[in-house]
Amino acid sequence: MDAGTEKAPVCQVKPPWPQWRIPYNDEEAAILKSLIEAAKANNITFVYSLSPGIDIEYSNVEERICIKSKLDQVRRLGCESFALLFDDIECEMTETDRQCFSSFAAAQVSFKILGILKEQLIVFAVN
Repeated sequence: MDAGTEKAPVCQVKPPWPQWRIPYNDEEAAILKSLIEAAKANNITFVYSLSPGIDIEYSNVEERICIKSKLDQVRRLGCESFALLFDDIECEMTETDRQCFSSFAAAQVSFKILGILKEQLIVFAVN
């Protein structure tokens, strides 16, 4: 971290855009871009947090594609740091996930999005 630069991840409990699978529309993207630019102008690292854990199906490749697309969209808006949050998850995995993984931890660790965000990943929160 550069001297004089602060990292302050902010995660809303009820974000204004709760649909993690859906790309931001132009208006939403413009708002995010302005937040990212304002943070940079004030030497604050904007950390984009995504919380897919509540309803993700870990074994579904389409879910990883949705996350990658969303993070790529935010990266194009100027964001360089990301957090994936898996702390508010259901107690039981889906049947498909149970067939593929022995536990939530195994599913989350195997989640291939980590390979996409190696350098920019700030937080990978799990229960």
